[in-house]
Amino acid sequence: MQRPSKRVTKYVFGIAFVLVLLALSVGLISLLSGADADKPLSAEAQATLRERYPLALPAPFTGISYHLATYAIESKVSTCNAHIVAEVIEVLPDGIQHLDLSNGRQPPATSGPEYEIWKQTNFLSFTLTTRRVRVLDIFYQGDGHDPMPMGAEIAVGQEIVVSALDMAACYDPIPVMVPGTRLVMGLVMPPDDADWGKGLDYTFTASGLYYVVDGDHVLSAIEEYAPEIYSGLPLTQFKTLLLEARAVSGK
Repeated sequence: MQRPSKRVTKYVFGIAFVLVLLALSVGLISLLSGADADKPLSAEAQATLRERYPLALPAPFTGISYHLATYAIESKVSTCNAHIVAEVIEVLPDGIQHLDLSNGRQPPATSGPEYEIWKQTNFLSFTLTTRRVRVLDIFYQGDGHDPMPMGAEIAVGQEIVVSALDMAACYDPIPVMVPGTRLVMGLVMPPDDADWGKGLDYTFTASGLYYVVDGDHVLSAIEEYAPEIYSGLPLTQFKTLLLEARAVSGK
């Protein structure tokens, strides 16, 4: 049998050498990418991302005094029925939510300036920011401040409609909730099984809403205050913190 020429042998070894180098390069790139994904984002990287994911700012609020509560992770996970990663797939028309603060008190008049002042301080209306999202991951689900309603369980891949109850009242509408946006959100469900399926089944707030940005890191949708600062953390680390806080809450 004729043996391969030296030229052919060198050619084959050359190709093999190139393939080995290519495999090593791909492995090194993957290793470095993985290392970067495990590190928090730098302040410079976060500032650059803020151009695409700006903070929602507290809205000017007149007529009544409003105390803005800062985000507390332990309080949030004990209140919410679920924490999920979701991708926005459809922008739905905004709705209107009415809030009656009168507790049955009667107005001092039925018309005129006194009545208008009373109405402004006892009845609030604000816009509901509503989106259809696809569930990408579920950190946990179960009882929160109220028990989880029957039939409320969600699954990865499921499409659900989520509504922000207080975003328009307390914050300017968050500008980046367009199709393709990924978010970490805590969901609250109706406390009464009888209310399930009548709308507002899954609600969230601007507080505790985090964008999932390039490289699977989180970036808060509102300004954070020490010690509750999580922007820039890898998504996996943020998930661990949420689950640890959930365990501490006893849920």
